[in-house]
Formats: sequence, C-alpha cells, structure tokens
Amino acid sequence: MADFVGGVGGVTREVLHDDGRHASIADPSVLGSGGEWIWVRPVGSDLAELGRLADSGQLKVPVAKTYPLAELAAAFELSQGGHTPGKIIIEV
Repeated sequence: MADFVGGVGGVTREVLHDDGRHASIADPSVLGSGGEWIWVRPVGSDLAELGRLADSGQLKVPVAKTYPLAELAAAFELSQGGHTPGKIIIEV
C-alpha cells in the first residue's frame, strides 16, 4: 500500500493484508512499523527546472490510460500487469 499524503499510518495498518507491505513518500514514521520511506525531500531548484521544462514543452510524460475515479479497480488491474507504456491517470 502506498501513502502519498502522510499521517495515515494507522489506517494503512488496519487495511493492510497480513503479508502486505506499505510505503510512504510523505511520512518517514512508516519506518517504525516496518514500512519503507521511498521519497526524498524535493529540491526547489530541481522542481523549478521541471516546471521550466514543462512550460517550454520539453518535458513529456507518456500517459498509458486515463480512468475516472469510478473505474479505479480497472486502473489498478492494468497497473498490476507491470507493462504499461506510460502513467496511469485517475481523474478525481
């Protein structure tokens, strides 16, 4: 299970399967409960450069497929194949 907001470790552990794994990009406290912290602190200058590249059209992110939130299960199923030619987008 992946945590992208932080502060939800308790909820994650409640719904995590017995042999499941959890990771967070926002909350290093997951390390204390056997999780993985998989993110680094963003660097402002790097983010600014990414913004500049995006604004100039030089940064392109391939999109494999876009799903509405109601079709989240289908998006998850696609992601489990591991061979998408780009990002899977969920519209909220």
